[in-house]
Amino acid sequence: MSQFRVISLGGVVVAGLIALVASFIVLESKTSTSTLYCVSNHSSSHITTLNSSIPHAKCFRVKDGIFTDIFEDIPMTNDEEVKYLDGYVYPGLIDSHGHILPYGEMLESVLLYGAESVAEVRIRIKEFLKKHQGEGYGSREKWIRGIGWDQAYFGGVMPTAKELGEDPSLSDLYIMLDRVDVHCVLTSQKVLDLLPNPLPKAPPGGVIITEPGPGVFCDNAMDAIIYPLAPKPDVAQKTRWFHAAFAELNKVGIVGVGDAGMRPDDVSILESMVHKDELTIRIDVMLECAERNTYCPEETKGLKLLDSPDGMGADMLMLGGVKLFADGALGSWGAALLEPYSDKPETSGTMLINETALANVVKNHPHDQRRITKMGILPSIQPTHATTDMAYALSRLGVERLTHSAYRMQSLFPSSPLNTLSDYPGPVLGSDFPVEPPNPFHGMYAAVTRLNPATGESPAGLGGWYPEEKLSVEQALLGFTRNAAYGWFKEERMGAIEKGKWADFVVVDRELGEDGGKELRDVVVKETWVGGRRVFPLNDRSDQVSWIDRVYGTISNIVDLAMGWTKGASREDL
Repeated sequence: MSQFRVISLGGVVVAGLIALVASFIVLESKTSTSTLYCVSNHSSSHITTLNSSIPHAKCFRVKDGIFTDIFEDIPMTNDEEVKYLDGYVYPGLIDSHGHILPYGEMLESVLLYGAESVAEVRIRIKEFLKKHQGEGYGSREKWIRGIGWDQAYFGGVMPTAKELGEDPSLSDLYIMLDRVDVHCVLTSQKVLDLLPNPLPKAPPGGVIITEPGPGVFCDNAMDAIIYPLAPKPDVAQKTRWFHAAFAELNKVGIVGVGDAGMRPDDVSILESMVHKDELTIRIDVMLECAERNTYCPEETKGLKLLDSPDGMGADMLMLGGVKLFADGALGSWGAALLEPYSDKPETSGTMLINETALANVVKNHPHDQRRITKMGILPSIQPTHATTDMAYALSRLGVERLTHSAYRMQSLFPSSPLNTLSDYPGPVLGSDFPVEPPNPFHGMYAAVTRLNPATGESPAGLGGWYPEEKLSVEQALLGFTRNAAYGWFKEERMGAIEKGKWADFVVVDRELGEDGGKELRDVVVKETWVGGRRVFPLNDRSDQVSWIDRVYGTISNIVDLAMGWTKGASREDL
């Protein structure tokens, strides 16, 4: 009995000590301490704050995910934790127009960007199938998905289902491939076989391509006819896509995304992830109905975000607005123009909303672009659209439209510097990923040089395409930081390294702006931080140690001490 009493009492001692330590550590986790961050090379590197009072700094202090102090020089400190940042530090970058879930899906799809023929498309599909052999791709339950084809590389002729099936190994598979702008899909014959014969008529705002053969559906036609046939991903798949997208976006320095069109059921997944602290980027959501351009209050029932649009989960998830589509895209002749396409005069594009009313507004107010800055309207520009489209923009639009109205950038920035945070700052910048790669430094490069980030070239030579619309490096950086924060109504909380703002920042390998911005496409992101937490890279164990690990380590020591003490005690002592 005495032996059992020893064990019992020892257990009580251990349990009591465990409870005490656990309580202490939990309390400690709630009472956070500040951390001082300084650039490691004080003589050459610095922190660019985008604050006119202290434009460059050497250190800043963070507490509870907030910048609390900014230092031009290294402060004297004795007992404060100091972390050194090896590189040049800038405010975290915000992409004001992207599509997170489709981007995550793209990472598990066939990548067709730059494919120069349908034959190359087939080759890439076969390479994908070889890599994913035995995973069921191509079945009715698991279609092969891809993105990135562009008929401009196919001699300007739309591809067909018949061409996809010219390889016998692909002829019996369900395939759906998004055009580079995600405004059209190319389908295989197996998908077409699910439709009535002859094909149904295209709905208003949609186009079914039948020449030189069927297979391509654009805008409302793909939404109404093809998408309902495709297998629906489950919550687990979508969650995986979100995680994959977050990781890739963090790699290029992105701390926030304006998601330009997310359905309510997908927002509910993000709400669940927020509660699990699984978001590593801030998301400003534009809600979009399952059926485009409709009113769908029944779909939003139960969304907690509607009750806290300013932010959930330490302001990681916010409600920015509602997404509506006006027209299609230029590359597929879907962008609505007042006059016909120069290279396809039988069409002037596809309107997805009331055409007559909008056309009247545009015709009656031809100088609206010039009025944008005066009225404080924020244009959302994707600079890489210009440097991608420039390959065929001249043939589509002609010289007159390109010279006077298309692909404006510099024209939309204010001519005088900002005086207060409430002043109109200028356009917000983004990428429209996965249509374009999400790397914001490529976006800056395109804006500053008007050259293609992939090639460093333009149809107009190395001086850039319509160079009068180039931005300065500072303007481009502002478009991905302060301006974007202004567009989110969060200029007091993000967009700069300032006291009171969220501690979102990025560490890169060089100073931006060297060599006239030509080095921007080569910038390497070394670290990305969101709310004082490092989200890229995550290979340092110190970034991932939780308080549970600390409890476990402390408990192990306590158990060893307690058991050693009980073993050494006599029965009489107990």
